[in-house]
Amino acid sequence: MRRTLVAVSATFLASSLAACGGGDGGDGEPSGYQRADVEFRQVALGDAPDVQAVVDASDAFGLDLLAAADPAENLVISPASAVIALAMLGEGATNVGAAELDALLGSSGDARTEAVNALAGVLAAYDGDPGSVDDEDLPESPLVHVANNVVLDDQADVTAAYLARLAEFYDAGVQVADLGSDAGTKVLDVWVREHTGGRIEKSAITPRDDLRLVLQDAVLLAARWQQEFDPGATREGEFTTADRGVQPVDLMTTLQPLAYAESDGWQAVELPYRDGFAVARLVLPPEGEDPAAIPATTLAALEDGLQRAGTLQVQLSLPRFEVDSTTNLTEALKALGVQAIFDPGAGALEGIGPGQELHVGQAVQQATITVGEQGTVAAAVTEIGVAGTAAPVVDVVFVADRPFLMVVEEATTGWDLFQTVVRTFD
Repeated sequence: MRRTLVAVSATFLASSLAACGGGDGGDGEPSGYQRADVEFRQVALGDAPDVQAVVDASDAFGLDLLAAADPAENLVISPASAVIALAMLGEGATNVGAAELDALLGSSGDARTEAVNALAGVLAAYDGDPGSVDDEDLPESPLVHVANNVVLDDQADVTAAYLARLAEFYDAGVQVADLGSDAGTKVLDVWVREHTGGRIEKSAITPRDDLRLVLQDAVLLAARWQQEFDPGATREGEFTTADRGVQPVDLMTTLQPLAYAESDGWQAVELPYRDGFAVARLVLPPEGEDPAAIPATTLAALEDGLQRAGTLQVQLSLPRFEVDSTTNLTEALKALGVQAIFDPGAGALEGIGPGQELHVGQAVQQATITVGEQGTVAAAVTEIGVAGTAAPVVDVVFVADRPFLMVVEEATTGWDLFQTVVRTFD
């Protein structure tokens, strides 16, 4: 384990947290969660007036990420997971960093905190055990699992107020580990697997000695279609790629009443999940156009049309598919104007730990989605690694608290230019 000059801070911090689980994993690794000694507070949707602003900003952020990706590659992201993680970071953001996150997330201060809390609370009604989800036999009722976690480096110096805020509004547990080692990575990995039911196996955070904490958010969805596709109707078909190549696919086919809209040659249909939990909105561009490049006006027109539309008998053919993605959020965030949180000298995260030049060193989302005849299984983990000025490693302690000799030596020849002995300060 590294020994640094701020070890006392980490020890004090860990002791100020209330334990919520087992202590040691049997091989020296912490297995239990701790949390600040405050109760989680759930905000009702009607008590959070900025919900729509946060939803609009979240949706726009997701589309920006899609548009910025390689147009020849598949990509799956979770705007919800990214926004929750960024909102957690925002609880400690200051100065320019706070202003940039406010602009990205569509709200600020308590209003944003309460909006994100309320949105997560809507999903909490469908919570369940991620480990219980069988991809071949989806649950009869929708399952959505959302979890948040903070892993503190064992040498971290983080304000108790920041951790209390995360516990109160994000229900975030806390673990303590050496984030500069494989042992710290193991703690991150275990949490990722647990809260995605194993669909994402490892953390995307690289261990570094300058890491002070890692914020983790996980979202898992498992939901059946309201009217499932008949496996017997699935047929072989062809899919034309962006570069005009043709690939064989399995096309699921159904005929059912669905909301449908079209605008400027774009088509949209909504496929509902069971229990009215959610819908899958499928958007098809005109031939030759990239679906991620949909104009905002066209998207708004389609959304408005779907809301106003009655149902039509739609014969829908949809390929079975599975997509896994890892998205580095750093460059995307910078391109969207969020830059100060990555600058050690900007003082952007003083609310987490004052005077440490804290900054975001890593920001990554891993996501996976599987769509088949029964429904959809999807999982995402967003992780934000907050780094600080690397504390010096201490292997030897040298204190000149008694008489000592000092030599000033010319480097090339080894010639002593000055020699002095210090014996007193009278």
